[in-house]
Amino acid sequence: MKQIIILEDLRFDFTALELTKFIAYWKEYSKKSNDTIEIVKQIAKDVRMDADNVFIVILHLKRTGKI
Repeated sequence: MKQIIILEDLRFDFTALELTKFIAYWKEYSKKSNDTIEIVKQIAKDVRMDADNVFIVILHLKRTGKI
């Protein structure tokens, strides 16, 4: 069966500084809302990045206990 690569158009490499900024944004916006999708959309707008990429970063930060 043929293997299919998914999400090949997303970015998966981030610097420590970038991740620190995502954490700061998350902490600030989560004070005002608990709607993950809306927070992701707002962060994406602020950092001028596709919301799908921001979601991947937030997922990583959540799974690693950083947020």
